[in-house]
Amino acid sequence: MKKKTFDCIALLNEAAESTRLRLSDLTVHDQVVYWRGRNREVLAEQKRLMTETTGVHEFAFVVRLEALRKKRKTFDCVEMKHQAQERIRKELEGKSPEEQAAYLRKGRETLLKRQPSLQKKRLQAQG
Repeated sequence: MKKKTFDCIALLNEAAESTRLRLSDLTVHDQVVYWRGRNREVLAEQKRLMTETTGVHEFAFVVRLEALRKKRKTFDCVEMKHQAQERIRKELEGKSPEEQAAYLRKGRETLLKRQPSLQKKRLQAQG
């Protein structure tokens, strides 16, 4: 039986475990900051590869990704969600569990009151 000279699955598992250990002492907020930074680094590396690549087929997936990214969104729901979560996290920071529950209840009640008018606006916008 042949012995493998390189095991990509083992390498991936080791890298994942190393990352998990490195991030385990960080707060959730710091982990989010880390992953957003890593995402920017990967995107920058993809861009660099695109400019350096002469062969069309070598990094065709990167070219397709770049073409998709050029289509700018008018509304980014993921970014909006991140901003809302960050705002809520800051507002709840240092509050007791009871205060946090009261804050969330108040937000829910406000939303329930606003929902009919929001639905009406959405229906009007749809035609």
